[in-house]
Amino acid sequence: MKVSSARLVNTSALFFVVLFLSACSMQSVTQLQNKSASVMSPDSDVLPEKVGSLLTENNQDISITIPSGIYQDKTLIAGSTYFAASGRQCRKVVISDQSTKETHVACRSETASWQLVRAVI
Repeated sequence: MKVSSARLVNTSALFFVVLFLSACSMQSVTQLQNKSASVMSPDSDVLPEKVGSLLTENNQDISITIPSGIYQDKTLIAGSTYFAASGRQCRKVVISDQSTKETHVACRSETASWQLVRAVI
């Protein structure tokens, strides 16, 4: 009887340890999925076509109001064009409104659209 009681206790303890570790790992996966869902979708980082045209046509500093998209009615201030190490044309841009100011790098893609990319320091 002692052997089976000890075995039952050990099995129960092992079960709860595995359950606890599984719950911790599932929580991490869920948090990662929620974080990735809050990141901009692949199309949302592409600047509107009118903005892209102006960025392509003007190589110097420029300030414009974004006409559409997730940044609609915000002001975009773009620095002069430079060639990044990736070989793409890029510009430092600041997108702002009355309450926020976001600094980005915008680069021209293979499809000739301009998209916001992660700045590498």
